[in-house]
Amino acid sequence: MTTLLIVDDSNYNRRLVKKMLSEDHYQVIEASNGQIALNMLAQHVVDCIILDLMMPVMDGFHLLEALNERDNRIPIIVITADIQNDTAQQCLAMGVGLVLHKPIKTEEIRAAVTHVLQGAT
Repeated sequence: MTTLLIVDDSNYNRRLVKKMLSEDHYQVIEASNGQIALNMLAQHVVDCIILDLMMPVMDGFHLLEALNERDNRIPIIVITADIQNDTAQQCLAMGVGLVLHKPIKTEEIRAAVTHVLQGAT
């Protein structure tokens, strides 16, 4: 089964994304910040990370840096409210597969997950 890790400090946003992807029968695990995500990645095999940028403790950019230091090969989708082109370009330069903007639509996140997973095979 394909496992997705949703990393967002908002419980509401994590649940919303999980619900949007539920019809595709993914196993979904959740983390409320980057540090918890790193701990979960040490315990679980994850096929895709869905990442918010603005979080306490360890934000999305610091998580991306940590993953790059570990030679991460897991596809990453960033979902952010930040619509600045510089932010999207920085994410892509850090190895992110896709950057989506909030509010997210069900069809958009489902297509994004399918896209990055196909690129990972």
